[in-house]
Amino acid sequence: MPQCIAEPGLILQFCGWEDAGAIASASRHWAEDATFFADSERDLDFSSARRRVSDLLASCVVRRRARLECADFSGCRGITDGAVEALAAGCPELRILSLRRCDGITDAGLRALAVGCPKLQQLDLYQCDSITDFGVRAAAAGCPRLISLDFGACSGVRLDATVGFVAERCPDLQHLGLGMCDRLTDAALDYVAKNCINLQRLDLQGCSKVTDMGVSALAECCPSLERINLEACYRITDASVLALASRDGRGLLQLGLDRCHRVTDRSLMVVAESSPHLEALSLCGCEGLTDLTLQAVAEHCPYLKVLHLDRCSRITDSSLGAVCRSCPLLESISLMSCSLLTDASMRCVEQHCMQLRVLRVHLCSRMSGEGAQALVQAKQKAIFCF
Repeated sequence: MPQCIAEPGLILQFCGWEDAGAIASASRHWAEDATFFADSERDLDFSSARRRVSDLLASCVVRRRARLECADFSGCRGITDGAVEALAAGCPELRILSLRRCDGITDAGLRALAVGCPKLQQLDLYQCDSITDFGVRAAAAGCPRLISLDFGACSGVRLDATVGFVAERCPDLQHLGLGMCDRLTDAALDYVAKNCINLQRLDLQGCSKVTDMGVSALAECCPSLERINLEACYRITDASVLALASRDGRGLLQLGLDRCHRVTDRSLMVVAESSPHLEALSLCGCEGLTDLTLQAVAEHCPYLKVLHLDRCSRITDSSLGAVCRSCPLLESISLMSCSLLTDASMRCVEQHCMQLRVLRVHLCSRMSGEGAQALVQAKQKAIFCF
């Protein structure tokens, strides 16, 4: 019986990266052949095949992509410093790189990146648990053109001085992710405020040592700051929110204050009044929030798309209805454990929120299953989690 031996290239051209990764792992020859079927000369996205991507496949693919500008390895836990070193050696034009949740990457990979990719502008290192302060410093020193850097949830990054080093070496930063860096203090924010005056977006989720002093420094020195996440910054009070809302300029586009128990209507009403282009507002667990804030949002924020109010037990149908009628672009509403809301809110959502895609209302004790079911039937294209 004659044997049929398929050329690897013939197989790979009909495969996605998920299958190509499995096939290419059979031999270096097949991995080399995969280079001819990369997404494009300038863009490479491995994120959809993260379970199959290895150093071998990644290295072979990038080896012939000297013009590569954008690479996404998000969630590729099978890669190590070898893949990053291949990028650094062969892709000097690289400008955007995501290594999000690649816990096999260490400081050695970042040192190679700093040497080989000086044009890098965006670097995502979120939850890369094997890197430390030294790796982040190396990246900042070698890539001074960075405008976006995220090293949130990197358990090995602990020092305020590291944030200071990044701020001094990369003064053009517009986005900085520090979420879950729970050892950082106001000193880190002071460094950022003094050096990164063009900052537009900042994630401080879970930075529980940050106080009003640090946030106020940012508000004073970063006039372009328009997106900020302060979730679980437990020491934050109305003073921080007022400082952000009282600046001259365009106001805020996104504000996250989940679990900031000390924030009240007093500052949130000012946010609504000063931010007419507000798109996302997340206030889950803000126990001091009442209808007054939502009435201000309804009056001043017609472009709102995201409203999350879980565990805000003092809001009523009246204020939520006002928001629904005044904010026709709403796409995501979360109202879990809002105990005063009834089916009247569901009817208002159904009538006015034509763009709705996500709605969460479980544990709302005064809502009936009938009200929710009617809304599901009316919004068949929406995604619901009750």
